[in-house]
Amino acid sequence: MKVRQNISAEYAKDLLLDNKPLIDFYISGILDIVDFDKNDKIIRIENCFVESFKSESVEFLTKIEFANSEFKKCTFSFAYFSGGLNIEKCIFYDYLDFQCGGHNSISNAFMIKNSIFNEFVNFLDCIYNGPVEISDNVFKKGTNLLGNKCQSYKVSFDVLPCIENNKGKIDLNGEGGLKMNLIDMT
Repeated sequence: MKVRQNISAEYAKDLLLDNKPLIDFYISGILDIVDFDKNDKIIRIENCFVESFKSESVEFLTKIEFANSEFKKCTFSFAYFSGGLNIEKCIFYDYLDFQCGGHNSISNAFMIKNSIFNEFVNFLDCIYNGPVEISDNVFKKGTNLLGNKCQSYKVSFDVLPCIENNKGKIDLNGEGGLKMNLIDMT
């Protein structure tokens, strides 16, 4: 395992604001990028360990790229990936929330490949307008990616997705035991 330089989440955010990738870092604290909404900042995290990544209610105009990294906590709830998303060879240790998000454009793919998810991955009420590829992943506690059938909040795809060679249940209902729904469905 490569030795990583330890940096604070605040310093990591400053690097991203300067359009610099985060490579070979151990990022301490909460890397909160909610104020990146609708800007053209490049977010690339590679060979990093991230204690906490928070990007709720953000519309990403550029592609988000995570490669060969580990995330203790991460959330993308209500995030729109207009510029696309590419997660490859990553490990997520905690519940991962994508709910009420998606919205990639027809020219920008949403891709998750060769990654491991130790807890439930929540795709409740996501809408994908462009290409989606979710392949060769391990969902240890499952996901509702293809679940919640016959519900108004099931995942919808405008383009036929490529979902293949994943291990674990990908058609679960609900939100993986989440104690409190973030959306009131009554």
